[in-house]
Amino acid sequence: MIVVDDGLGTGVRMRTAVVALRRLHPARIVVAVPAAPDSTCQELSAMADDVVCATTPSPSVAVGALYWDFAQITDE
Repeated sequence: MIVVDDGLGTGVRMRTAVVALRRLHPARIVVAVPAAPDSTCQELSAMADDVVCATTPSPSVAVGALYWDFAQITDE
């Protein structure tokens, strides 16, 4: 199972998702994000089978600051 997000700050929601998914007994859980603090990636590495963080900005910045266009999308 691959779990993705557009980026992580503290990773609280992703850690909650990984805990919930473990209850389903998937063969593997892979977390994949384009950007997250190194500390968040390390914490998730202890919970998931694999963690892919494409970049670990230092110092940490808001996720939206890492995108050229981080405008919210609508349901339409």
